[in-house]
Amino acid sequence: DRVGRCVAGLPEVEYVSGLLFGVAAIPGTPYFLAFGMEPTGFAIRHFAITEGERIRAPKDIILGRIAAKNLKKKIGDSIQMSGATYRVVGIYETGIGYEDAGGVIALSEAQRTFKKPNQVSFFMVKLKDTSKADLVRAQIESRWTQVAVSKSTEFAEKTNDMQSFRSMASALSFLSILIGGVGIMNAMLMSVFERTREIGTLRALGWRRRRVVGMIVRESLALSFLSGLAGIVLGVGLGYLLSLEPTMGAMLKGEYSWRLFAQAMGIALVLGGFGALYPAWRAANLSPIEALRYE
Repeated sequence: DRVGRCVAGLPEVEYVSGLLFGVAAIPGTPYFLAFGMEPTGFAIRHFAITEGERIRAPKDIILGRIAAKNLKKKIGDSIQMSGATYRVVGIYETGIGYEDAGGVIALSEAQRTFKKPNQVSFFMVKLKDTSKADLVRAQIESRWTQVAVSKSTEFAEKTNDMQSFRSMASALSFLSILIGGVGIMNAMLMSVFERTREIGTLRALGWRRRRVVGMIVRESLALSFLSGLAGIVLGVGLGYLLSLEPTMGAMLKGEYSWRLFAQAMGIALVLGGFGALYPAWRAANLSPIEALRYE
């Protein structure tokens, strides 16, 4: 708190708002992230109220949308947290999973709950003139060497890092699709090798190459369809099991749609079609005589 008061006294500073967060104990969930903020500070504006009102009394609490759903709490309900009773006065939503899975209480209550009197996790500072951010940063870091200062514009770099992560995830997804296509082609090739005599017999009985190709492609598409269906069922099932675990369920929420399922099945069938091309060509060009001699 002393650091915050000193920073607030700088002529370039308009507002200073402290924030303290930690994991609190709530019956029914092993993990609950509680944020302590000044009820009238500007930092709390980030937590947009969708129902009810903001914190007005020391024993008021506002819950994130996910937390309210998981804890089955609504406006006016009481909630036990770390040995104290709070009244739910509002529901907020920020769109950030870990924030919406937690709750906000008064800063003084958070300091008592986490046994950190006169302490905060960090301060949010609003300047009168943002062009003087580097000057204020230098003043703070020179006076308190143990304090690290980050500008809000540096969050853009974190966004770029997130974009890089998403690009890497997309590359891994493409690699998985490629491996899936190779796997289907390998499975169909093994099927052709194992049924060489059968295919030779069919060719000797008058089957045209086009008919053999159709047989292999249909088998590949059927295999791809079943694989895609199994993948959807397993994916949805795993997501459901994770949602049952309070900690993971608070952070992760699966969102499904028929369009998503259709896209997954479409990719599986396209892979099946491409994966069948070479095995079908090989099967269609088998010599009936050589195939019948195959051991």
